Amino acid sequence: MSSEDPGPDESFGKLLQHYQRAVDAQESENATGAVYDIFALAEQWCDENPSPDFALTLAAAECEERADWCCAESTYNQILALPEAEPAVEYKTHSSLAGLCHLLRRECDSMDHVRRATAAARRADLSILLSMALQNEARCLIRCGQTTDACIAIAEAISVIDDDRMYNQMNASLLTLRAECAVRNGALADARCDLEQASTRLERLAEMQIAAGLRSDLARWWSVTARLHAACGDLEKAVAAWQEAVSIGKHVASLPHAENVYTKVTVADMLKGLAETLLICGRADDAVAAFDERRGILDSVGVPEPDAE
Repeated sequence: MSSEDPGPDESFGKLLQHYQRAVDAQESENATGAVYDIFALAEQWCDENPSPDFALTLAAAECEERADWCCAESTYNQILALPEAEPAVEYKTHSSLAGLCHLLRRECDSMDHVRRATAAARRADLSILLSMALQNEARCLIRCGQTTDACIAIAEAISVIDDDRMYNQMNASLLTLRAECAVRNGALADARCDLEQASTRLERLAEMQIAAGLRSDLARWWSVTARLHAACGDLEKAVAAWQEAVSIGKHVASLPHAENVYTKVTVADMLKGLAETLLICGRADDAVAAFDERRGILDSVGVPEPDAE
């Protein structure tokens, strides 16, 4: 890189601005191009600036791909043992360990790591990082049935980011998560309101097929919408919403930069929601097909089925 070339921070900033302008103008092709450019710049920067934590992160991912969970956990712990690890690295590593423990149905360990990730994000003093950490903590709390604590984490996550267009997607994700809490608590009108607000924030981004994070948020939106329809007694709409969630989830898992055990297990979990709803509708054959597909995905990535434990 010559002395006249912009530094990585400036380059990333310019690409993000280009992406935001394209999104605001609803120019999907230009926005997608900006995403590719961001990926390319990130790859170039990592190649030119290798670091021990990055190399170990890649090694851990390779362990996960071959279902060597002990090796993956050990490798992540090696990152945490590095001298003078930055808080942002600690945040990312604890988040990865939380996800790994969730895959292995070790929810208590997962909760411990998400809380450590949140503590690291606070030390990093970056609002966007803290909001992401709190969002992950809320998801874990919801899985454990602690919706009151989840709502507290969501409220803080929303409060620490500016409510402007740069955070439309993150706000939409948090609103969707809050809607899930509302559905579980029986506050269906509140859930519907949050889902409508989230949909408004996501609609201008909906055509961004390459953006794995965005498509994942859309899939989660449809899954919570499915739960809302089921809670309201409209099972056919619930089935249709689950099918949409599964379809988007499969698209995410097919993207070259997002094809991993986590996106595949997300599809499996959505198939479970679909299958259970189909059973309630009396569509046993379709439910069995969905359960079988789920089982096939979990077997292919070496992840245990929680019902078997």
